[in-house]
Amino acid sequence: MALTFVSGCIKEQGEEPFVITREDIKEYDENAKVKKNENKDSISYTLVTAIGGFAIGESKIDVVDTNTFRVFQSGSKRITDLDCYVELSSEFTSLELGSKTVSEVGYVYSHTNKYPIVDGSGCDVSGSQYLNRKNTGSDATIAFSSGCHSLDFNTDYYVRSYAILENEEGENSDTIYNQRVLKLHTTLPEDVWVQRNDVNMSNRFEAISCVNDEKVYLYGGKSGSTYFNDMWVYNKDNDVWSQLADFTEGSVAYYTGVEKRANGAMFVYPTSTDKVIYIIGGEIEGGKLTEKVIYYSIDNNRYCNPMDHPNYSTQKQLYIGGVAQYYKKQKLDDDGQPMYDENDNPIEEDDKTRPFMVSSSRAYVEDLPLAMCGNKAFVLSSPGGIRYYVGFGKGSNGNLISSFYEYQVGYDLTDGQHPLEHTLTWNVAGATSERLTGEALYQPVVEVCGSRIIVGTGESSKGGLSKNFYQLSVDEIGGVTMGKIADVPENFSARANAASFYLTYTKNGEAHERFYVGTGRTFKEGESGNLLGDLWYYDFSTEKWGKARDFSNSTYCREGAVGFAINRNDDFDKDVSNVLEEQARGVFTLGRGYHVEDNVMSYYKDAWEYLP
Repeated sequence: MALTFVSGCIKEQGEEPFVITREDIKEYDENAKVKKNENKDSISYTLVTAIGGFAIGESKIDVVDTNTFRVFQSGSKRITDLDCYVELSSEFTSLELGSKTVSEVGYVYSHTNKYPIVDGSGCDVSGSQYLNRKNTGSDATIAFSSGCHSLDFNTDYYVRSYAILENEEGENSDTIYNQRVLKLHTTLPEDVWVQRNDVNMSNRFEAISCVNDEKVYLYGGKSGSTYFNDMWVYNKDNDVWSQLADFTEGSVAYYTGVEKRANGAMFVYPTSTDKVIYIIGGEIEGGKLTEKVIYYSIDNNRYCNPMDHPNYSTQKQLYIGGVAQYYKKQKLDDDGQPMYDENDNPIEEDDKTRPFMVSSSRAYVEDLPLAMCGNKAFVLSSPGGIRYYVGFGKGSNGNLISSFYEYQVGYDLTDGQHPLEHTLTWNVAGATSERLTGEALYQPVVEVCGSRIIVGTGESSKGGLSKNFYQLSVDEIGGVTMGKIADVPENFSARANAASFYLTYTKNGEAHERFYVGTGRTFKEGESGNLLGDLWYYDFSTEKWGKARDFSNSTYCREGAVGFAINRNDDFDKDVSNVLEEQARGVFTLGRGYHVEDNVMSYYKDAWEYLP
């Protein structure tokens, strides 16, 4: 027979049980008896009862079988909630309770009460099992397992098993508890998608986006034959998209082209006093392509105002045909005498001490060399400084573009008496027009990954769709080259119009740096095929690819979504509160998909957040 040993709850003379601490029960220590169980590799402890003093029997240490979470879905559609839970196994042994019966077993837990009891302050009961007044008899054993659900992530809890006893009249007479209270820390969720607020704009896909100072800017997009000209910014702290100024063509329409567009490119160009977003090329109404460029001032929330142009009131040397312009002076011979030609006209040369300086008064940016869509913009560091590029995509003739074009703000000046050739602003990067060492791509993903630029997938100049990925680099003269990274797994589907993001985070003390890519279509534009809802990652440390949790099943697969990364303080959302050591998240939003249930093409405005 086991001796009783108390370290939990006992009944005083009053009606309600109370909690005592270990310091209060030192007098019982000499009567304690613990023993090793060879089979379970655990220690047996005596029981505690809340009513009637002490129970005779023992309980093994509650064993944590699972400390994890579940993803709940609505039918077979999409993720709607997370459940953080712990599963345990327990066993009461050597019970000698006479005519009493065990009617219920389960677990009681608390994250504030170190000695949780049923109906105690700050305590909850979970995993209850009703045993239909099972008579334990003498020296009986009750073994059971169940779980505590709907716990908070990343939180300390105190948990122990309990059993409720009934007397012969079917009335609850005692509650016994495991003397050993478990302290456990719930898990961090990983590799999971949770739904955020829908974006408060019209449903659309192929919107144009960029990230600056942890803010996401989005312009345009289309839904069917409707194109948009609205600008939005995302506030990660309250999970809200706010509309900025609409662009209206006005007097600059001749230079900027129509304002409603999709499937183009954006980048941010910093000035000394402002940051200017360039909206470059794209598809316009009627399915036509444009070579026009719109610029937008972040600080002033306006479009194409000469005072926001990067060269406004800034004197810069004029270039024509890529050649720096200088004032002229008469050339001197070796003796220092003025030189003349055969017609006695002075021979002139550049006066390198007097560069020809001009400043911008434009409400527009120079056109691209050709109309294009499905293009991408990116920024690269070179030995000569920061360079701004646009590349990839296709032209009006349907051919894929095999050149990169560099924006050089020094050329983007007033016409004045020295008109500029339009091709000067967007120079073919490097010394030749064919700079691609990989393949030309239409609607690839391009992602800034720390100091790297990763590009991949898309309709390919090699035929069909690509499943290759490259790292872009720039040489000393501005030429862009593509270096192939590791091949994707065989079951990675070639695709175009996918979405991506880049995350750096720490999980369980281990640092990770990963590029993620997912969704997209498996067919060329204008054809038919499957849409995708998967997610893959490339780990820069291991230089290997891995499979992440799918973004969606077949019902909500899509193309033309917007992907980006954020660092969020997430305590405003109960579903994902207190869940990460670091707050790095990936987001997919918007897009177009084929809705299986309705048998129609759908345009989305939902938003989903990935917890790595």
